[in-house]
Amino acid sequence: MRVKILHIIPIVLFLSCNKTEKNQEVISFEELAGSTGSDSTAPAVTYTMPAGYTPEFATFVTHELPAYDTIGHKKIHPMDRFGFSHSYKLDFKEKIPSNQPAETSGFSASVYYYTFSDTLKTQNAFYNWLDCFGKNCAEIKPGQSSDELDALPSSAFVYDTTVIAIEYVCGQNGWKTFEDSVIANFGKKYRYRFNTNCKGSINWK
Repeated sequence: MRVKILHIIPIVLFLSCNKTEKNQEVISFEELAGSTGSDSTAPAVTYTMPAGYTPEFATFVTHELPAYDTIGHKKIHPMDRFGFSHSYKLDFKEKIPSNQPAETSGFSASVYYYTFSDTLKTQNAFYNWLDCFGKNCAEIKPGQSSDELDALPSSAFVYDTTVIAIEYVCGQNGWKTFEDSVIANFGKKYRYRFNTNCKGSINWK
């Protein structure tokens, strides 16, 4: 009798295991991959304006986004030495249509934006910048022309409490359109405005 029981026990265990396996939940590959696969209904990535931008600068950047890609930079500018309230630095690069050749390069500009607590501090910072202008530290007077500068092609707009400096690359087209955008956003009531070009001259407007 004991021998028969020993033979029956393995049979019962075998049948129990088979029943358990049949009752296990089957997970399809699609269900498993769904949690890690791409979701076609995911929202498109949108540009998020960095916190802390002044409303004026945020409006300017937003206005330029359809035509330009932007990225922050940390390039040194002479205005960094003075007591500003806000400082933002962005590179703007023109977006190239997909039907253009891969080697096509669009217009680009480096923008330096500074705000000051009052008109006097703005003026002092601007005058100090002109005291040592360009790589050769030339002394420039407001409204004074010069043909002996060692500086990147650039433009600058000086308002009551804001200075906007823009640097370009020699030989590019499009800087006039970019300057027009600055004026459209910040207004025509600037105190000073000038351009430097690849030939080393400065022109006041």
